[in-house]
Amino acid sequence: MVAYEGIGPINLKVRIGNIVFDVMINDNFFNDQGDFFAAKHNHAAFEAHFMLEGSAELQIGQEKITLPPDSLCIIGPGIYHTQKVPEQGPIRKYCLRFDYYRSSLVDADAPPGESAEFVKLLERISWFAARDEYGIRSLITDIHAAFRERSFGYYARLQSLFALLLLNILRSVPVRKEMYTTFRVRTPDDERSETIEQFFAKHYGRAVTPRELAANLAVSHSQLNRILWKNYRMSFKRKLLETRMEIAKDMLANSRFPVTAIAAKVGYGDVSNFSNAFKAKTGVSPTSYREERL
Repeated sequence: MVAYEGIGPINLKVRIGNIVFDVMINDNFFNDQGDFFAAKHNHAAFEAHFMLEGSAELQIGQEKITLPPDSLCIIGPGIYHTQKVPEQGPIRKYCLRFDYYRSSLVDADAPPGESAEFVKLLERISWFAARDEYGIRSLITDIHAAFRERSFGYYARLQSLFALLLLNILRSVPVRKEMYTTFRVRTPDDERSETIEQFFAKHYGRAVTPRELAANLAVSHSQLNRILWKNYRMSFKRKLLETRMEIAKDMLANSRFPVTAIAAKVGYGDVSNFSNAFKAKTGVSPTSYREERL
């Protein structure tokens, strides 16, 4: 493994048509031989896994999948998942996260409607796994070389390489026309569940109220309570707490942020309140939880 001193965690802005991607890179994009076990968690952004060697097991919702060598898996925002290494041996893989937004700067030379199609595709993704049919392994090797060499124009080269990487990820999504008829028709409950998951995934770090979520769903406060209980068997307050604790677990296990910073990121202005809530939920303090996973 090559050491990449002074790199990460960083965010890189990449533009494809009228879409700007925010690519979040940390050690997991450079270190292919880590401990990849992670308890149940989710993220506010897309997470991409690129398998090099060995096989990793993931559980996404109620489905268990195995990622073989030369495969990839993309998990959408708000989707809870767990991952572990099978007993038969270690694995090698890379991981990164990304998010996106529509730019107000229109690319007049881009084909009409292409950016809209990209957005539709991204909005449709909860998760998918596929074989690497577009040379993603080779692209990551080139990206690593660009980071390592830092030769003339290397930032522009990184942007172009990541643009191609993201494009090939989208090309891997199974959306051929003959597959459209196999999609289950979305119900009002599906739409509401997606809105709820996105709401908590995006706003867990600030003070939010049931009124805001009810407004997003265009329902009354009492209707919101019934929807949350029907879909999650919990209240708004409990769902927010669950989300914050799952995100905090992930940060404690997979980042170098101090506990005070993690507390702030998941919506706690007072680290003592965060520590008490975390211990009540998990049975251990945030520091002990992190130490157990080092």
